[in-house]
Amino acid sequence: MSDRRRVVATGIGVVTPIGMDEATLWRNMLAGQAGIRPLTLFDVSEYKCKYGAEVSTQALHEALQARKLTRSDRTVDMALVAAGQALESAGVISGEPPYEPQDTAVIFGSGIGASHSVYNAFMGYFQKGNSRPAAHQRAARYG
Repeated sequence: MSDRRRVVATGIGVVTPIGMDEATLWRNMLAGQAGIRPLTLFDVSEYKCKYGAEVSTQALHEALQARKLTRSDRTVDMALVAAGQALESAGVISGEPPYEPQDTAVIFGSGIGASHSVYNAFMGYFQKGNSRPAAHQRAARYG
């Protein structure tokens, strides 16, 4: 007998510029809808290209509110929404929180990752210097 285990993907969750759930994404893909629009999350005035695919901030906030989640880092917010969808799709969770603890695994991928967060951190450092509060103050402020 082999020590190898089989893994089955039983749920899916998506957060994309053309759909904030699997059904919407699929419908918009089949309709040929593109997610390319004028970029709004940062100043593009110095760039030749002013278009790209970004997840709507409003759609992301609505998805968070529907799950009774508070806003955090944008990348974390997208991961939480997609992971919640995947767990619901797999039948692991349903209804309202709190959920019973279960052994599960969620694998998620990102085309870019937290680049927006890294950019904001560097810009904050360059504009304001290193004026971050001590770790215990950050923990108290962010829960």
